[in-house]
Amino acid sequence: TSAVSPYSLAGAGLSDIYNLNVGGFENAPSAAIIEEKLIKWMGSLAGFDDNCGGLFTSGGSLSNLSACIAARENLLSEDEYPIGVAYCSDQTHSSVKKGLKLMGLRKDNIKIIPSDDEFKIDVNKLEKQIKEDINKGYKPFLIIGSIGTTNTGSIDPLIELGRIKDKYNMWLPVDGAFGGSILFSDIYKNFAKGIENADTLSWDTHKWAMQSYASSCLIAKDKKKIENNETVEDDPRNYLYKLYCDFLKKYKPKMFVFENVLGLKSA
Repeated sequence: TSAVSPYSLAGAGLSDIYNLNVGGFENAPSAAIIEEKLIKWMGSLAGFDDNCGGLFTSGGSLSNLSACIAARENLLSEDEYPIGVAYCSDQTHSSVKKGLKLMGLRKDNIKIIPSDDEFKIDVNKLEKQIKEDINKGYKPFLIIGSIGTTNTGSIDPLIELGRIKDKYNMWLPVDGAFGGSILFSDIYKNFAKGIENADTLSWDTHKWAMQSYASSCLIAKDKKKIENNETVEDDPRNYLYKLYCDFLKKYKPKMFVFENVLGLKSA
């Protein structure tokens, strides 16, 4: 985690004073609007358009788990759950692999792809494994990419991963928990070129962005793809397109304070 901005501390103080629950729009409309505004602004930094959406969560583990569940809900029928296969590199954060097991994937349906000499996922070995699994009757549906692995800070070849996911009709969630804040930099964000090809982005702003722990979010390129997957169907009270709601989370306006005091432009 990074050093904490005094503006983040001010936001955290406001959060504790008002003690809002943002599990639903009716609980705290103003907080929900601020959350939506921030998510769209952060999504614009990743190259997503105004159709993007998402929510803040209690941490990167929940953000990544929610992203993987979104992939399953969009690409697999319930009958296909046993044959669905997910792919990640040997550098992918352990929380992602744990999340895949929590959502019901068997160990042999989670394929660990070796990394190359730069600790990036080897796209040639990835595509070879995908072809082998298809020939065996499995259904590849998920490739996890990383912006800044915990071990080395490596960034996966997102352009190539985007090409592969389109070719095989798969879902590409990018774990930017550690390195997502590179998108704030006009100089270094080029290292994350191809992030616009991702279906979702997990991002911890308590890493690099001077926010107090924990400040994480999940941003979807198309918010409709994570709508109502865990809410009661046709419930008019459904608020955020929350796939895996963190119902116990509190209002955390610290990013809003940080953004506005420093004059950062929102989408």
